[in-house]
Amino acid sequence: MKGKRGGSQPLIFTPEIKAYVAQINKGRLAHEVAALVNERFDTSITGAQIKNYRSRAGLRCDRDTHFKPGHIPPNKGRKGWCPEGCKKSWFGPGHRPVNTAEVGAEAITRDGYIKVKVAEPNKWELKHWLVWEKVNGPVPKGYCIIFMNQNKTDCRLENLQLISRKVHAIMCKAHSYSEYQEVTAVGVQVAKLRQRLSELERNEKENGEAQRDTE
Repeated sequence: MKGKRGGSQPLIFTPEIKAYVAQINKGRLAHEVAALVNERFDTSITGAQIKNYRSRAGLRCDRDTHFKPGHIPPNKGRKGWCPEGCKKSWFGPGHRPVNTAEVGAEAITRDGYIKVKVAEPNKWELKHWLVWEKVNGPVPKGYCIIFMNQNKTDCRLENLQLISRKVHAIMCKAHSYSEYQEVTAVGVQVAKLRQRLSELERNEKENGEAQRDTE
């Protein structure tokens, strides 16, 4: 029991303990083996240590712990049951957590936008959309609202502009957005011109192909 490994670390599984584990292993769970070992050798080996040792030594318990056909679970027919006394800690009907946000509360999204709680229980909307739609009505399909100075928390109406998602894509590709509103405004106009030119070129190509098909 007092053997040493390498002259410094205590040897937990001595030859005697290993032999005893091999002798009593069959049909016993790890914690049961640990209890018998500790009783005989006055040790404090845990079930986890026995389990690890048995794995290293290739020892199998060979005890079938599966539920047998016809087994009745102890909680059968007790759906919703709880120990006596635990109900006093349950939340009652209408309970509101102390960190519940009130309607009108604001928070920052993961993307850095401001969101506003508009209804219970947990409905939120982006603040810059609310500011825009309050004055101009719903945002049309295929359009988005941009921040002219690229500050996502600056939701003043004069810092917001409605553009099509196609124009937005052109601006992103051309890196036309700027922290200066005037520069971004120029970028919007240039992107709109590029979109218009692209549409004219596409129409001209389609008309040319249609004309050749009729000849």
